[in-house]
Amino acid sequence: MTEHAVQSYTVERVDFAMTPDSQFPDRKITYREYFMERYSIDVLRPQGPRDQPMLVCLRRKGVCVIPPSLAKVTGPPRHSDERALRLLRTNLIQKTRTDPNTRYRQLRDILPILTGQPPRTRARESLQESGIAFIEPTDFMHLVGRQMD
Repeated sequence: MTEHAVQSYTVERVDFAMTPDSQFPDRKITYREYFMERYSIDVLRPQGPRDQPMLVCLRRKGVCVIPPSLAKVTGPPRHSDERALRLLRTNLIQKTRTDPNTRYRQLRDILPILTGQPPRTRARESLQESGIAFIEPTDFMHLVGRQMD
């Protein structure tokens, strides 16, 4: 749910490569300028840092991008029927149950962002402010093991 419009969104992912100062892909206006012109909202209020990552959201009409400083967590809608909740559970299971190779690739791709390797050091600072720290990766998942029959 967002403050500027009474709309519900499903967050698909957090895009650390985009910020409110990023431009729309098909226009020459930034997300910050858009929200200021359209809704008179400054997305960089005190709780919204300049380089906050953007939320990539799904809607019935397609995909949209919103700054997290405008989003509120609501959970599934109250009017959800059993079928919609079952679909939500199924989608959640598909996103969280991945095979080991896919999970390794996902971790390998996100770890440089979380550990602050250039250019996105704000992600690391934000996590440290929350009390989360990472050791520097050197081959973070190299394990010796054996396969059992």
